[in-house]
Amino acid sequence: MVALTKDERGVTVVTFVLVFPIFILVIFGMFEVWKIISVRESLHLGMSRVAVYLTKEGRYLPDWWEDWEVEAEIITLEIITLELANSPFVPDGVDIQTEVRIDDPDLPKCDWLFTARAE
Repeated sequence: MVALTKDERGVTVVTFVLVFPIFILVIFGMFEVWKIISVRESLHLGMSRVAVYLTKEGRYLPDWWEDWEVEAEIITLEIITLELANSPFVPDGVDIQTEVRIDDPDLPKCDWLFTARAE
């Protein structure tokens, strides 16, 4: 019995068997977090491009606020779709929801403030 407690053969294999699954979970977990961060950053970059585009070029959209919102949502969807297409982790055919709203449509067009969202 004393000989069994002093025998250290196989300790490396047992340690490897205990540590390897944890190591694999950490590696795959890091990869999943990286995918989520990459998609999120692509979405943020797309929304910043939408904000810049609508701020600069929004004056060329229709003068009626409801028509402006419809055109702005179409532009937002196109820009977000193009930006997410650059991300290798977004599957084709993903459902993107966009919304563009003018905060106070009673103001003159040059004073409109808008809110744009994408999910």
